[in-house]
Amino acid sequence: MTEKQLLQLKRYIASNAVKATGGRLQGGDIIEYIKEEFDLSYSLSGIYKLLRKLDLVWITTRSKHPKHSLKAQEDFKKISQRNDP
Repeated sequence: MTEKQLLQLKRYIASNAVKATGGRLQGGDIIEYIKEEFDLSYSLSGIYKLLRKLDLVWITTRSKHPKHSLKAQEDFKKISQRNDP
C-alpha cells in the first residue's frame, strides 16, 4: 500500500472503530474496505501487520449493546449489595 493509502486506511479505522449499531470494527471489515477502496487483497495476518505498521493496537474492551443502560446496571449493583450476607 502507498503512504497515501495507509493514511486513508488509518483514518477509516479511527472513525469506524466503534460501530453506531454496536460492536467493533473487525479484521474482516478492514479486509473488505481495502479490497473495495484499493482493489488489494490481504489475509487476516496481513491486516494485523498493517495495524502494527500504523501504530494501532487491536486490543479493545468488550463492546456495549446499543441499548445498554447505565442506570439499570447501577440499580442491579444496589440490589446485589443488599442481598449479600
